[in-house]
Amino acid sequence: MSLEQIIDQEGYRMRQIRLGVLDRDLEYLEPLKAYFRSSEGGDTAKAFRLAAFTRKEALEAYHAESGTLDLLLVGGGFTGELATLAEFAAVCCDFGEAPLARTAEPAQRIPFVAKYQPLDQLTAALRTIAAERLKEEPGRPGPSTRTVAVYSAAGGCGKSMAAWNLAAGLAYYGSRTLYASLEEFQSEHPFAEASEEDRYGRLLYYAKTDPKSLSTRLGALVQSDPKSGLFSVESLAHSGDIHSLTREETSGLIDGMRAAGYQYIVLDLPASLDERAEAALRSSDAVLWLITDDAVSSQKTARAIVEWVGRLGEPFKDRIVLGVNRFTGAPGMSQEAAAGLVPAFRLPYVPEWKNVASPAQLLNPGFQDLLAGAVQAYFAEKEEFARA
Repeated sequence: MSLEQIIDQEGYRMRQIRLGVLDRDLEYLEPLKAYFRSSEGGDTAKAFRLAAFTRKEALEAYHAESGTLDLLLVGGGFTGELATLAEFAAVCCDFGEAPLARTAEPAQRIPFVAKYQPLDQLTAALRTIAAERLKEEPGRPGPSTRTVAVYSAAGGCGKSMAAWNLAAGLAYYGSRTLYASLEEFQSEHPFAEASEEDRYGRLLYYAKTDPKSLSTRLGALVQSDPKSGLFSVESLAHSGDIHSLTREETSGLIDGMRAAGYQYIVLDLPASLDERAEAALRSSDAVLWLITDDAVSSQKTARAIVEWVGRLGEPFKDRIVLGVNRFTGAPGMSQEAAAGLVPAFRLPYVPEWKNVASPAQLLNPGFQDLLAGAVQAYFAEKEEFARA
């Protein structure tokens, strides 16, 4: 009987298994991450959402941000700390060449997983452990939904590219994530193929006529990317549908998404000061704001921040995670603060992206790690401040 059948039979909520690996061996971790990212792993690998850590501090930050893992493989010099890692995962596993010596104490029940075995056998062993050890109650609430608006004060900053990679990165690290664009003119994105059903148009119709039903209708109107595990709304077929969306309707649309059980919602906003942008920025928990390393972008950003602070209040600045795109490493405007904000990250210039044949070519694992890390660090710091 498969894990999915066992979960269904027992009445547990079906979802991917949140798997963590704590190991200092980068030469092992990089191929492992590649296996879970690629189609090589097949359906078995897709049953997992992998997060890899080489430092305990990184695991602690992930736990504060995304909650408890289902399985944690502990190896590479950390096995001596197995007893102290129980808070981070429902099940901790001894991950090495041979099982550690055990006594008759409860630690004896720690499962052993052989590190050096074919990866298809490794994932099969993990599925067996999950089926035996994981007992999740139906409808157990997960972490509260966090809405991240991706914005820029000027076009051409790579905003949509950043939104795609942020959403893919958050999904890769185990968070149930939804991507949607609120732009009037939307390009095809890498996660959902256009359909003849005009699902986004239907979603906007419900936002206007029956917003309270959005959370229950959303599941039938989004698509799930089998490679990344990301949920997304397909690109809009008719720009007029979203052009007429009012501030209140936009807020209702976002509220419906927030009530649908996602951990993250990534909104790709128009580079404008219109009602949709205002409603989304007002509803967001964080704003990933993109600039480029030039005077025009910096000046527009400074003016736009002043405008939004005037509309939304001074605390709005505290929600901005400023980032520089197409950074060359040379001293430039981005070295300075924009409206008092210093960039939290810099995305390097990629010459090959001057000519791309499809949006999928703009997906980059390094960018995904950097963007997801910046957002997770923002929320972890915010939570730490709240606890202080």
